[in-house]
Amino acid sequence: MDKYRIQFDLTPEALESLDNIKNEAKANTRAEVIRNSLRYYRWYISKVNQGYKLLLRKNGETTEIEIIDF
Repeated sequence: MDKYRIQFDLTPEALESLDNIKNEAKANTRAEVIRNSLRYYRWYISKVNQGYKLLLRKNGETTEIEIIDF
């Protein structure tokens, strides 16, 4: 498998957020968090394009999650 190195410029706040997600997800690396994020985002876009909606339910209350508008 080919690998490519890319570089991001992040604000201190964005880097802290990335590291917090890494810790909460028990990911081994920042790259793992980014790869997983891309995978989830790709899945979300695919489902939205198919007409699905992402819903969260708690205690009988439903909230629609809309990250992007196509």
